[in-house]
Amino acid sequence: MPTEGPVQGAAARPRRWPLVVGWITAIVVVAFAFANVYRLDYYSIAPGDALNVPDRITIDGRETFDPEGELLLLFVRERAQITLLRYIVASLDPDIDLVKSEVIAGDQSPDEVRAAAVAEMASAQAFAKIVALDAIGEEADVRPGARVISTIPGRPADGVLQIDDVIVSIDGTEIPSPDDLGEVIGERAPGDEVAVEVRRGDDAMTERITLAGGPVDTDGDGEDDAERPQLGVYTLRDYTFPFGIDIDTSDIGGPSAGLARSLASIDQLTEGELTGGLKVAITGTIDPEGNVGQVGGVGQKAVTARVRGATLLLVPSCEIDSEEPGGGAPPRGGGRGARSAQPGGRGPGGGGGGGPRPPKDRGDTPPPEKG
Repeated sequence: MPTEGPVQGAAARPRRWPLVVGWITAIVVVAFAFANVYRLDYYSIAPGDALNVPDRITIDGRETFDPEGELLLLFVRERAQITLLRYIVASLDPDIDLVKSEVIAGDQSPDEVRAAAVAEMASAQAFAKIVALDAIGEEADVRPGARVISTIPGRPADGVLQIDDVIVSIDGTEIPSPDDLGEVIGERAPGDEVAVEVRRGDDAMTERITLAGGPVDTDGDGEDDAERPQLGVYTLRDYTFPFGIDIDTSDIGGPSAGLARSLASIDQLTEGELTGGLKVAITGTIDPEGNVGQVGGVGQKAVTARVRGATLLLVPSCEIDSEEPGGGAPPRGGGRGARSAQPGGRGPGGGGGGGPRPPKDRGDTPPPEKG
């Protein structure tokens, strides 16, 4: 006869899968958090965007001609000391380059790289104006002195000298040019105090600054073997222009906008359509003689040009056969090379000191950021 009460037998096994799932979830969360904060000594260089340069040019004192086409200045997005997570994501994207920091910056800090990029952009703007003036038969005047175009954070001149100060003498020795500034400072030693006479607008003043030491390779063997005295500024010759040309690219740095600035200025100062009314994307450095130089990030810029619908991509001729990683196909119409900013005809394809040396150009960028 059956009896009431609990059934005797083996105890039921506890379910373990919730515990396993919990552990796996915890491990994934911890790994994700670690990858999102752990930083690597790498830069990521990704496609950026484009600016229509004519929209950013203001010319006073000369007749101008509004272009119908577009001249697009291309730039890349650059991040310094990227996280492990960003490294993993970027490594899966063929349009993004991952580059060791030492390749881009050498032994410079991100602040020093940023200061160099600001100086390169200021130089590119001045050279673009000089080339544009030459195209219309005019020229810039050069006054004695070394114009400050960037100061390096944490270096002696930081917070003492200002952008556009013109250094006219050091300890009473006249400074006709940036090269002379480098020579005069080079005769001093780290720790020396110097009297820096500057012209700031219409005012003249003298600042006393103690020089710092910076590593330098004096014998070319690739190793820093001496301490070079440094003021901590980038300078340029003191150019003055016969009329006002302002090109606003204050939100990016680097020299690769030189060619775009030159051509956009020429297009506005001369009759006719330099672009033939088309949308033309451009990258390339420029020097005061109008020579076009090599740039970085061409692959990423090609991607941007295609996305922005450019008909033509104009790059330095030396880049045509480049096998730079991270490349992208040219926009419809292809890419063409340029050696000079002086236009040979109207329409696409018609034209063919005082601080450390700037790092090798890698393409115009917004200020580098951690990410």
